[in-house]
Amino acid sequence: MPEAGTLQNMPAGSARRGLGRNGDWVRRRVRFAVASALYFAIFVSCSAQSYSASKSTAPAAVSFFLDGPVTPAEIGALTSLNRGYFSEANLKVHIVEGTMHGQATARVASTPRAIGVANVFDFLKARAAGQRLIAFASASARSPIVFYARRDSHVKSIADFAEKVVAYDAGHPTSIVFDALLARNGFSKSKIREVAGQRTVSALIERKIDILPGRIGEESRLLDQMGQPFDQINPDAFGLHLSGSVYFTHEDTLKHEPDIVRHFLWAVIRGWDTAYQKNTEDLQAISAALQIADFDAIRLLLDRLRPLLRPSGTRFAELDSNKLNTALSILVQQRLINNVPRLAEAINFDVTKEVYRSDPRRPLAN
Repeated sequence: MPEAGTLQNMPAGSARRGLGRNGDWVRRRVRFAVASALYFAIFVSCSAQSYSASKSTAPAAVSFFLDGPVTPAEIGALTSLNRGYFSEANLKVHIVEGTMHGQATARVASTPRAIGVANVFDFLKARAAGQRLIAFASASARSPIVFYARRDSHVKSIADFAEKVVAYDAGHPTSIVFDALLARNGFSKSKIREVAGQRTVSALIERKIDILPGRIGEESRLLDQMGQPFDQINPDAFGLHLSGSVYFTHEDTLKHEPDIVRHFLWAVIRGWDTAYQKNTEDLQAISAALQIADFDAIRLLLDRLRPLLRPSGTRFAELDSNKLNTALSILVQQRLINNVPRLAEAINFDVTKEVYRSDPRRPLAN
C-alpha cells in the first residue's frame, strides 16, 4: 500500500471509473490533506513522443519528495499524474508530501531512485552539509517569495517596514530573503520587531503581525477570499533577484540512471504545458488536489505563476548560474553555512538541454 500523503500512478481501469465524463468524478473526488492518501491518474492515448519510453521493461518506481504539502508549484507533476505522462515515460511516480521543513533533501539523500524539489537555499544548505545531491533543473526560475501587508498599514516600500511587526522564522527561506532584502536596501533590522510562529494569513488579518512573508498567488488568494485589502512587496522590485526552487536528485541516481531523471523532467514539462491549456478536465484534477473549488481562481493562479516558471528570455526548467551564485553568497553572508559547496559539482545543466534537444516543441520552451 502507498504511504499516506502520496499520489501515485493507478491502474487504468480504476482511473477511468473515477473520472467519468458524466461528472461522477466530481461527486466522488477525494478530499486531499497532508495525512491522507492522495490518488489520481488517467492513462490516455497519446501520439508518439520522442521521449516516450519502451514498455518492454517494467516501469521504474520513483519517489518525488516535497518539502511540505502539495502546493500550486506542483501543478506540472499533478497534471502529469492525471494525464498519464509519467506512465508514458515508463515511470511509476508517487508524490510524497513533507511534514517538516528540510525533509525533502534528507529523504532524497537516503532513498534510491528519488527526486526532490526544494527552495534553492535549502538545497544549497544540504549540499554544504555534505549531502551528495545535484540540482538538474529549475522548478521556479524566479523566487515566489513576497511580503504581504494590510493596506491600512501603508507599507509601499522597504522604508515603510520601520516599527512594523514581521512574521520571522529563523533559517526559513522567507526569513533568508527578508534579511537579504533589508541588507540590499541598507535597512537596519533594529527598526523592526520579529515574531516567530505567526506566518499565517489569519495572523495578518488579526493584526498580530504587519508583514507576512508568503508566495505569489497563494496568500493573496486567501486574503482576497477573506475580503482583506492588501499590498505586497516584491523583492525583485527592490533589487533582489533570486531563483526560487530546484529539482534535484542523488549524484548516484544521475550517474547510473540518467534516463529516469530526463524522463521525469520531460513529463513535468509536458504536464505544465497541458495545465496551461486550462482544459476543464485538468482544472478539475487541480481543483481536487489543491482544494480550490473556483476554476477562475485556478486560471488566475496559473497566470500569476507563469512569470516565475519562465521569465522572459528563458526556457522552463533552465538553471541560472548567476542567481544560484547570488543565493550561495547570501548564505555565506548570513553565516548559515560553514562549508561553501562548489556550484560546478552541485549543478547539472545537461539534463534540461538534452530534454529540449529531444523534444523542442514544448510551448513553454517557445
